[in-house]
Amino acid sequence: MNITLKQLTVFTTTARLNGITKAAQSLSMTQSAASQSLKELENILGRPLFTRYGRKLVINDHGQALLAQATQMLALQTQI
Repeated sequence: MNITLKQLTVFTTTARLNGITKAAQSLSMTQSAASQSLKELENILGRPLFTRYGRKLVINDHGQALLAQATQMLALQTQI
């Protein structure tokens, strides 16, 4: 399975806004759709990108490592 730009967008927006609900609102998606997209990305990568504390998400080391690359890929995509 391939990683999609949508999944990277949900991931980077969630990291930037510190929450899936805020990210979903910013991206005009439902919270459920954003959560599903993030979960699919984590499944593809085989590791969590956020540590979950109840409903709060905190980006972990794996997420930090991906964040710079994902941001770069999304920036490149807008230049095409």
